Amino acid sequence: MWHEVRALCSPPACKALNRSDIIDRPTCKKKCSHSTFDKVEEACKTYSHVVVKTVRFLDLKVLYPLLRDPQLGLKILHLVRDPRAILSSREHFSGLWGDNRVLCRGKMGKPNIYFVMYEICRAQVNIHQTAMRDSHHFLNNRYMMIRFEDLVNDPLGYINVLYDYAGLSMSPMIKSWVHNITHNVGPQEKGFLSYTRDSMKTTQIWRKSLSFQKVNILQEVCKQAMDVFGYQHVKSEEEQKNLLLDLVLPKTINLF
Repeated sequence: MWHEVRALCSPPACKALNRSDIIDRPTCKKKCSHSTFDKVEEACKTYSHVVVKTVRFLDLKVLYPLLRDPQLGLKILHLVRDPRAILSSREHFSGLWGDNRVLCRGKMGKPNIYFVMYEICRAQVNIHQTAMRDSHHFLNNRYMMIRFEDLVNDPLGYINVLYDYAGLSMSPMIKSWVHNITHNVGPQEKGFLSYTRDSMKTTQIWRKSLSFQKVNILQEVCKQAMDVFGYQHVKSEEEQKNLLLDLVLPKTINLF
């Protein structure tokens, strides 16, 4: 995943790009994949902010020691998504077998996708509710929850909020890049990790790819998550296929 990070494709980690350049995946992958971890450390130390993207924590409390450390200044951005869209993505990406086994806690046999989704939804709700009800002072202004669907509906508006949350300012170049990658402008990429696409269409893929039977089961499995995060249930295949029916209920950003 080296080529996903601009800091690791520019000096001092690598000379493929300038520090002010937008990430160029093919160039970075070709020229920077053999840089040493010493260079990674050196590069990270030159930045005021370091972002770590992790697919999943199952319990917010495991981060409490880091949140208590005043030298880190750790902040959490909790990105949630419609469970039905998550199921659709997981069904179309074969590389998640190992992750499914972890979520099924090593149970023998092929992981049950609905049990996997139950664990994902349960953890998302647990993390959010822990942040909401926990009175620890070290969580003040350290946790923000945002829905993927809100982000793609108003990319620049929400990115501005996120930059403010992190104490950063957004450059015109970044604004242009955010617009382009969320409106299918620029070189086309394919695959699970592509980031140039029409983001609004991406949020609706599950409504065409999943059968109503699967959707109906999942809505029961992840009912609490859908209610907590504001995702409307569909009661029929007709509702599911009707793209004019908005299934994302109004909700404000949660910052604690």
